[in-house]
Amino acid sequence: METLSTLTQSSFGLDHPVARSASGILTWGQFLADIAATQALLDEDVLSGWALFEEDSYRFAVGLFALLAAGKRVYIPGENHAGTVEMLSSKGVRFLGTFSAADNPLAVGSADFAASKPLVLKGEIVVFTSGSTGNAKSIPKSLAQIDSELLAQECLWGERLGVAGIMGTVSHQHFYGLLFCILWPLCSGRCFWRRPFVDPVAMAKKAAFFERSAWVMSPAHLHRLGGDMPWEKEDDSLRAIFSSGGPLAKESAQKILTDSGHLPVEIFGSSETGGIAWRQQKTEQASWTPLPGVEVSYSDMGALMVRSPFLASEDWYTTEDAAVPVPEGGFLLGDRLDRIVKIEGKRVSLPEVEGRLLDFSSVAEASAVVLSRNRRCVGALLVLTVQGEKEYERRGRKAFIHHLRIELGRRLSAAAVPRVFRFMAKMPRNSQGKLLFREIMQLFDSKSLPIILQQEVSVASCHLQLAIPVDCCYFEGHFPGTPILPGVVQLKWADHFAREFLGVDGLFLGMQAIKFKKPVFPGTLLDLHLQYTAGSGRLEFSFKSSKGQHSQGRMSYEVCP
Repeated sequence: METLSTLTQSSFGLDHPVARSASGILTWGQFLADIAATQALLDEDVLSGWALFEEDSYRFAVGLFALLAAGKRVYIPGENHAGTVEMLSSKGVRFLGTFSAADNPLAVGSADFAASKPLVLKGEIVVFTSGSTGNAKSIPKSLAQIDSELLAQECLWGERLGVAGIMGTVSHQHFYGLLFCILWPLCSGRCFWRRPFVDPVAMAKKAAFFERSAWVMSPAHLHRLGGDMPWEKEDDSLRAIFSSGGPLAKESAQKILTDSGHLPVEIFGSSETGGIAWRQQKTEQASWTPLPGVEVSYSDMGALMVRSPFLASEDWYTTEDAAVPVPEGGFLLGDRLDRIVKIEGKRVSLPEVEGRLLDFSSVAEASAVVLSRNRRCVGALLVLTVQGEKEYERRGRKAFIHHLRIELGRRLSAAAVPRVFRFMAKMPRNSQGKLLFREIMQLFDSKSLPIILQQEVSVASCHLQLAIPVDCCYFEGHFPGTPILPGVVQLKWADHFAREFLGVDGLFLGMQAIKFKKPVFPGTLLDLHLQYTAGSGRLEFSFKSSKGQHSQGRMSYEVCP
């Protein structure tokens, strides 16, 4: 196999297929000619930094090789919108491809161009990923680093792939897609499909253009494969399914195995580290095996540490992923130790989500979390300003949230826009002012219980400060236009917390002296005081707020011998 550092004009024959689409094949000869023609446009340019964006994989490859052959530093952003152009412009780079600020078009060359320029790649690639603050972080990659990773992947999977054509649903503007969908095929002599696919079904149907194929996908696509996938047409032609960008659910992996006969090969890594390890989920807790040349260790805090030729330094790199070694070798991954998460295969910075929410004059405080529903998504817990509360009341809940989502969609990726919102009068914090994660997650898990902001518990009594979400399910339909908390719900909560904190476990027998004095409205902060006399099975409760006494009374329970 060739590498980026060893590729020359004579690495393949002029008729060797490089890329194809439904309309035909693009050969090595045409590829060389297009590179030379594009490079000719760059010859008089003295700047070393160029940004490249192209949705067409073949045209992207032409632009990339032309820039590298000219010794340029090539910036490869994930998007080409105005904010990206502004960020790159601040670095003094020029633009190639489908940017609004593109300086030059990609050229189409003739056979004469192919012979006029020797192909020697000597530049550098810069990819981007989200930093811990949510700002785009640039990551330089030398050709030697990339070559090492290409050789490692070929060592593992080359024999299985053979001459398989490479097809994918991931963008080459991101490092995983760049490596697997363009650079690896070009260096190994495998033909790649000219464009990424949006629809896996369409990709599966187009696979018939190759005698054999391998698919480069993301968990977001693999989790959604439906019954319309034409697996029967693949037969023995499908050689492998690769997945990267986030964890693949075991249920999805096993279903794909049943349907296709292939267990997806998952690649774990990041833009910073390159590939770290791989796995196939054959067992309940499938461990990760380091890629050839990669060493792993573990910090005192339980973070995975990596040393590999894919990194710029020979030093150990400490990731933000918790991991533990397994006896048979390799490791099991835990949760992220930072607040950069993967949603639908996209890196999402929770601090960035919170920052964009706080840009709204209606939002006083914001906390973003990851929720596991039918699929992973972002949830947002908000405390509104006085202005925000008025706007919420004027618009109504549905319209208010819709407005937030529309505005956030202009500033965040689709994966980062919260799908679930909760509203509180006060954030749950401990005495040191730190957010209480468990209480926040409890709020998203259930809309039937208030959130506990503070608690003081003794053997026979407890005092709880409770925040009632404005979207608590018990306000629905009670009453239209003027929602109030039903009295029976207050009894239910008193019973629930008495059993949780005071050990009440007897059968409920009845209640006495129950008084409801003031209505409880959405967003109220309630003080609940409970006093339990175990010998008599008597529980006294009282709900108060800054508005005064809301309810009080006694509840009786069976005394267990």
